[in-house]
Amino acid sequence: IANISADSEKALNLIEVEMRSNTNGVTVHTHHKKNNWGNGGSGSVDYIVKVPKSASLKSIEMVNGSLQVEGVEGEVDVEMVNGSVSIEGLTRDSHVSSVNGSIDISYASAASDLDEIELETVNGRIKLTVPESMGLDVDVENMHGSIKNDMGLQMKKSGFIGKELTGIVGNGEVNVEIETVNGGVRIKTK
Repeated sequence: IANISADSEKALNLIEVEMRSNTNGVTVHTHHKKNNWGNGGSGSVDYIVKVPKSASLKSIEMVNGSLQVEGVEGEVDVEMVNGSVSIEGLTRDSHVSSVNGSIDISYASAASDLDEIELETVNGRIKLTVPESMGLDVDVENMHGSIKNDMGLQMKKSGFIGKELTGIVGNGEVNVEIETVNGGVRIKTK
């Protein structure tokens, strides 16, 4: 489903939506056509893409916009330029990066093949919520911002600038790597 909004009918007509699906996945593109004066007006498209709960979202790439994923238990791989990412209900590996935007990831449980959680942003906060019983091997690096956690791990200063948080929680089965330049990091348990 694509919900298109624009400032005017003229601007609305300059937005083209392309959605394709096949056995390999779903591809969604938004094209902003230019008018005679070289600009495309202003408008936006909100997409709702439904996939099976067990689906793996292995290649999500966005330039401008926010991404919200709910109830997908498969592996997730997201690359954003400008926009926030919010994912709830994960059980498998996740690799999420954003240049400008916050990252909020929540795990419902840990699948037996969960090995890695990798979260990275340049400008934005990162919040990771995991079940209290999940074993973690934590490595967090932060240049400008706070690092907080519910597991009792101690943050320390890293060289001249920045902070880091490392440690093993429980059996340490899941490798957690978090990195941000400008923004706080919070690891919560539930």
